[in-house]
Amino acid sequence: MKNVTILIYLKGRKNLKGENPIYIRITVDGMRKEKSLNRSIDPKKWDKNKQRGKGRTEEIRRLNEFLSSEIESIYSKRQELIYEEKNVTVETLMNLYSGIGEKSRNLIETIENENKRIKKLLECSTYKKYISLFNHVKKYLLFQYKVSDISLKIIDYEFVINFDYYLRTEKNIGNNVTVKYVTTLRKIVKTALNKGWIDKDPFINYKVSKEKVEREFLTEHEINKIVNKNLHFERLSKVRDIFIFCIYTGLAYSDVKLLSKNDIIIGIDGEKWIKINRKKTNTVSNIPILPVSLFARI
Repeated sequence: MKNVTILIYLKGRKNLKGENPIYIRITVDGMRKEKSLNRSIDPKKWDKNKQRGKGRTEEIRRLNEFLSSEIESIYSKRQELIYEEKNVTVETLMNLYSGIGEKSRNLIETIENENKRIKKLLECSTYKKYISLFNHVKKYLLFQYKVSDISLKIIDYEFVINFDYYLRTEKNIGNNVTVKYVTTLRKIVKTALNKGWIDKDPFINYKVSKEKVEREFLTEHEINKIVNKNLHFERLSKVRDIFIFCIYTGLAYSDVKLLSKNDIIIGIDGEKWIKINRKKTNTVSNIPILPVSLFARI
């Protein structure tokens, strides 16, 4: 493997603020190239040995985070070149890092963009699933690769099964939820595949499936205990009332949250009915309001 070293240093004359520009130098097998990072700092606040700013101010913290992310990016680009079986030279590495040539698509960037699209199209609960996946992938990249992002082209079957294993072991997540997260990631990567950003589907051999779960239902006695429970906080009483209302109407919380007085109609039987478009299925539902539902003070 080619020997790659990175140096961050101050260069040139001070600007009008008395600060020196910060440069980054990449060296591959003795050949080196450098570029400006478009940042500057007072040389008194620069630690030459650590190649970072000195101090605990918010400005220094943000600068050091930026410098660390740039180093991570360079090593990630090196892995991308190796994965694509391209020669790692100082020119190819600097060009890829600088964005010269074909644009490289990264995983976290792709998930973020997909999340923005999903937020506009799907219900809140589904969007939260994508946000949870985003957070798990970010932590996984730091845990497994010590980077904040990774090229889509590096993702392979080993990446997939290691992510699955990470969720089950490090995060102690059960089989069905793990499969749900990996399947959601698969949908995002499939979008990248359809757009031509990657050449192969890394999930093609991922065969894990959900386990059948026996769901238990509340008995009438258990429901009545909830209804008659004396709660001392108004917030908990409101949660209980919404839960009971959902039981006797069959509505999901996402539908109940959107209910208004305009959704209550008088049916041909002279009783009150709920007439709404269900959020998840986008179908019209007519639901009788049973007498017990009226006691739920929502």
